Amino acid sequence: MLIPFNHIVETHKPVIIGILHIGAGECEEIEDYEKHISRDKILWINPGSDNVAFCKSMHPGIQIECANAGDSEMRDIVYKHDVPFNFLTIDLQGFETQILDGLGELLTLVDYVYFEISSVDTMLELDTYMKKYQLINLETKWWDEGTWADVFYARSIR
Repeated sequence: MLIPFNHIVETHKPVIIGILHIGAGECEEIEDYEKHISRDKILWINPGSDNVAFCKSMHPGIQIECANAGDSEMRDIVYKHDVPFNFLTIDLQGFETQILDGLGELLTLVDYVYFEISSVDTMLELDTYMKKYQLINLETKWWDEGTWADVFYARSIR
């Protein structure tokens, strides 16, 4: 993460009630998350079932499921687990708007969104998309070569 989660917490002071993390990978962020919120308030969704099994073996008690990006199945998983959340992490480059569309009305619950993106065009598209939900780009950090970035959005009004 180019913008470490701890930096987001220290700098922007989000009030986090729960985290929905889409694109779990190997759940590398779990240690940083658990410094600020308990494991039972984090729900992970990943498109690959191999990583789901790995994460469950490495992090007993983790709430993680497999679903396709942007599929309505994601919403079903969120409702099934009933984990209240207002912080969304999307770490599936190239699928950002598909995922946002798939979450539908759940986006109205979100106060903070953290993305890993792969182009300026994607960032500009997200800036426009997120404004519909009163979420504004508070911080962007590009990799040295400008090939990917982390972007953090927060709700401007509630």
